[in-house]
Formats: sequence, structure tokens, C-alpha cells
Amino acid sequence: MTNPVPTLVRYALSLAVPLHAAELVKVPLADLVRQSPVMGRYIIEHGARLLSGMHPTEITEMLTTIAKGLAIRSFEPGGVDFMDLHFEYFHPDLEATCPGIN
Repeated sequence: MTNPVPTLVRYALSLAVPLHAAELVKVPLADLVRQSPVMGRYIIEHGARLLSGMHPTEITEMLTTIAKGLAIRSFEPGGVDFMDLHFEYFHPDLEATCPGIN
């Protein structure tokens, strides 16, 4: 039998990351830039564990943090890829530094 966890994780992230990104546009981009390296390390260190047999409460907490981290990283040029998903969003603070981009 095929392990359904990767598929379920992809579905959850495809819903959670855009929701986090929608909230994070309210946060100054400078704050997100400061958080980005920390979240990137968390994603790298815990992403593989997410697919292993963990207790559901651990999965929920980890998935939420990874989704937020991906949302933060999605504001970087080129966005972010994770588990064959691509997330890339525009932060309104960039409009001040890049006139003509909306």
C-alpha cells in the first residue's frame, strides 16, 4: 500500500501556505526578511520528519510552522519550492522599492 502522508501533506500545504501569505502581507517585509533564514533552516531540518510516522499533534505543529516558513520564503524573488509545490507571492512593500510592479 502506498504511503498517503506525502499526498496529504501536499494538500494541506497547498491550502495553508496561501492563507499564511495572505496574513503575512500585513507584516513589514523587513521583518519577514529577518525571519526567512531561520524558517529556511526549520524547513530543511524538519521537512523530512514530516513524512515519517509521527504523532498527529506533532504533525500539526510542524506542518503549521513549515507552512508559515514557506509563506515567508514565498515573498523572495523566485518564490520557494517544496514537495513539488511552488509558492510565490508579491509583498506590497516591494512596490515602494520597485515602482511599476503590482
